[in-house]
Amino acid sequence: MKVLVAYDSRKGTTRAVAERIALVAQGTTPDVTVSHVGAISPGEAAEADVLFLGAWTQGLFLIGVGPSEGAVEWAQGLPLLEGTLGAAFCTYGLNARGTLPALTSLLRAKGVEVLGSHGTKHRNRLAGVEDFAREIMAQARQRSGPRSSGDRALRP
Repeated sequence: MKVLVAYDSRKGTTRAVAERIALVAQGTTPDVTVSHVGAISPGEAAEADVLFLGAWTQGLFLIGVGPSEGAVEWAQGLPLLEGTLGAAFCTYGLNARGTLPALTSLLRAKGVEVLGSHGTKHRNRLAGVEDFAREIMAQARQRSGPRSSGDRALRP
């Protein structure tokens, strides 16, 4: 099972969350990549069986609050990812507002079956992250089936 943890980080908080998710995922499979969205080609993303997409929350209090432009632009540029399992995560200062629903919608628009989402406040950035990653990976294992020469994992 190939896992890709793609993130957009401004100050390193979202990167730290992504790295922790990748560490947990490595307990399930050795084939885990964690990288900034700017360093991941659409083709690399299409090879993943499980895609975690993370973003920092931009905006000012209530105005323009949502996922970072970098994460949005990257997700919009992805090919169709039918058969890919995924999850969204974000970091935020005051309130994530619509960040997680927006990331989830972006993934679903590309055909990703979204298994869950998680938001983390900057002050306590790793709170609940390991449990979130373990739950997503457990669901991914349950949905994965035997693979044959290059076929994507079988999903119900």
